Amino acid sequence: MSWGQDPEDRERDFDPWNTERGRDVPAQPQPGGADPWGGDASPERLRPLSLGEVLDGTFRLARRHWRAFAIGLGVVVVPLSLLSGFVLAQMFGSTPGLLETLQNPEVAGSFDEQDFEQFTETVVGSGLAGIAGLLLSPLIYGIAVWIAARGYRAGTVEPMDGVRAAGRRYLPLLAAVILVGILPLLIFLLPGFVLATGAAAGVDALLVAGGVGVIVSAVVAIIAVVRLLLTVPAVMLERAGPVQAMRRSNTLVKGRTGFVLGTMLVVYIVVTIVNIVLGLPFQALGAAVGTAVGAVVITAGSIVTSLLSNTLLGAALVLIYFDRRVRAEGYDLSQLADELGDPGDHGW
Repeated sequence: MSWGQDPEDRERDFDPWNTERGRDVPAQPQPGGADPWGGDASPERLRPLSLGEVLDGTFRLARRHWRAFAIGLGVVVVPLSLLSGFVLAQMFGSTPGLLETLQNPEVAGSFDEQDFEQFTETVVGSGLAGIAGLLLSPLIYGIAVWIAARGYRAGTVEPMDGVRAAGRRYLPLLAAVILVGILPLLIFLLPGFVLATGAAAGVDALLVAGGVGVIVSAVVAIIAVVRLLLTVPAVMLERAGPVQAMRRSNTLVKGRTGFVLGTMLVVYIVVTIVNIVLGLPFQALGAAVGTAVGAVVITAGSIVTSLLSNTLLGAALVLIYFDRRVRAEGYDLSQLADELGDPGDHGW
């Protein structure tokens, strides 16, 4: 295969799920022996990636640009984690605590005035932490995607440029994250209502119809979520609006839904395992120590796992995004440079 090959031929050659061939075609080297993960500061062309290459590239990007990810994401992750840690310290320190009250509501009957004030402060703090997480998570996603995309070019990554880029695209990012999050709920709305009505009225027909509807909706919701996984990259890299980015993501993923689902499922499993391995010691030590010191330990673990998980997920999404554009559009690095930097400035 040559780099001048028709995009449809490249799709067939590199598609790891293609049933028309008995084995995967080995990845072709880039011109000049360039390393697609950053060995060459300016490889001439992006290329389609297999599942294994996406996974390998995710960790290579994370390792090569870990400082940029840590600094850029840390600007948002650290304050957010500290706020959550402060709320956790209140839970440990209140008497009786919020956790105990939630587990046994009868404990609330023993509250005196001071306990009630502490409890109220903890509940308000939890609410504020949740709202802050909702409002700041789009920035985290945007920063991770921008740094991963810029790092894929193998140039110097300035983490604060990623923070500024995500800040400029904050409102579209926020709207896109909310819309993507709401869509699965809307899909379940009608069958869920039918199921609940059937359960309340004791009507077997409605129960059956609602149950079947929920199962079908689950499949549709999974497909919809997978089709919209590239919404944030479209917002950040193509400067698309939220609805336009959702349509763009659907267009790119369509026809490769199974590949994207399988890839991201593997990535999520790996990220979950890594989070458990790294976070469990912090959680166990924090719970054993208790009090405010335990909250500090748990918060430290939360920062570490959040930085790592968002780095890996952002890198994986970016690689899948570029893979889809290469296959569908013959996308190359000059276009990437135009989208991430000033037009004509490709020297990063």
